[in-house]
Amino acid sequence: GSAWNGSDLDFALARFTTTGAADPSFGSGGVVVTPIGPATDATRTIAIDGSGRILVAGLSADGLGQTTFALARYDGTGTLDPLFGSGGVVTTAFGSGDAEARAMVLDGSARIVLAGTATTAGDTDFALARYDGAGTLDASFGSGGTVTTAFGPSSDDEANAVAVDASDRIVVAGWSDAAAAGNRDFALARYDDLGVPDAAF
Repeated sequence: GSAWNGSDLDFALARFTTTGAADPSFGSGGVVVTPIGPATDATRTIAIDGSGRILVAGLSADGLGQTTFALARYDGTGTLDPLFGSGGVVTTAFGSGDAEARAMVLDGSARIVLAGTATTAGDTDFALARYDGAGTLDASFGSGGTVTTAFGPSSDDEANAVAVDASDRIVVAGWSDAAAAGNRDFALARYDDLGVPDAAF
């Protein structure tokens, strides 16, 4: 989740033993707090990879009014992985609008897929980013590693869940008001391995 540092929020993790006690082998007394940017950082989703490393994603504010996707990777002791991104952390902007990662999945090639929302042209769209195991955006995916999808010309569309099927197609779910502004419908999109919306779906 997030923890208050006296002026804004930071990424926060806690690990417990099977009895519910704070795990003393993790961070400081079972707790890890990580500032990502100069302003609020909030976690929205977590995953554990095949090596037991902990991936946490959400948003980071730059202090100037913009939020970006934020992703951090920790080893089993709660230490940021220096081989991932920049000192264990990656942030990804979607143009000049706000962006927030809300869901994460690892695909069959151990690539990290984040799904959430990004603000473009005054409304929110589905937003995806894919990274390799080093935290580098996958240039083969979408436009330089990111994809945005609008369900209508001026609709608000927000993604809250993501999964990868056996064919490495990415399925993203959330809501859209494209049918009638102010009324939210379930929204579902499927993409191929390159991040292209699947016209057969």
